[in-house]
Amino acid sequence: MTRDGSPVYERDGGEFESLITVAEAEALASLAPDHDWRIHFVSLLEDRHYRREAPGRWKLYKRGYGLS
Repeated sequence: MTRDGSPVYERDGGEFESLITVAEAEALASLAPDHDWRIHFVSLLEDRHYRREAPGRWKLYKRGYGLS
């Protein structure tokens, strides 16, 4: 997760239960709503990138083929 292009939360692997949820990302973004918030999901076969457009609204803006 980034704010204005700077990492705020980054996780490489690990237990699924310990990863940040979109609800938690939204809670962080709501503390500073005037910034550019983005969520980046990158895996071996696919990656997806979301941009916060409004409170509670995240829009997919880029999709790729992951790290393969």
